[in-house]
Amino acid sequence: AMCCRWYGSLAGLIMTRDGANKMWTTFDVTDPNRQLLFPPDADWRGGGEIRIGRRFGCDCGWALEGTYWGLDNLEGFSSVRSTADNLNTVFDVGNVNFGATPVANIFDNAREHRLTRTNEIHNIELNLLRQPWFYDASHGVQLAWLMGVRYLRFDEHLVFGMLGVVVGQVA
Repeated sequence: AMCCRWYGSLAGLIMTRDGANKMWTTFDVTDPNRQLLFPPDADWRGGGEIRIGRRFGCDCGWALEGTYWGLDNLEGFSSVRSTADNLNTVFDVGNVNFGATPVANIFDNAREHRLTRTNEIHNIELNLLRQPWFYDASHGVQLAWLMGVRYLRFDEHLVFGMLGVVVGQVA
């Protein structure tokens, strides 16, 4: 049958993420109740989708289809600065060292705290479709079904950094 052939599509995507949870990371030493910094929201990013399939069967209502879609990295940045070096972290880093330096010496009484957030999203799938499975033109109803396998990679990185004076040296 003529309808039993290859098909494909290219599409553009634009996505973002919902707002970050207000997980405070930084407070002012002079007023510990004054919370100053939490993870940043991600920006809107573009991406693309490619879909390739082949219809088959006696009525060409079956199809095997492969799809990939992905986005540019979603990124966000936020920071807070204190010229008086009054920034401390809310995290208990009591027994953690960076080399020989206690981490508390790095993040407490800092000049600036920074948070950088990066999300990477990729999706690959292979589907078996039945289209249309049910069609009623008089009511404008069409049903289809699909089943398949999907690999979705959602990778998130949150980096908490600082600028300040560490044991007499600029960090």
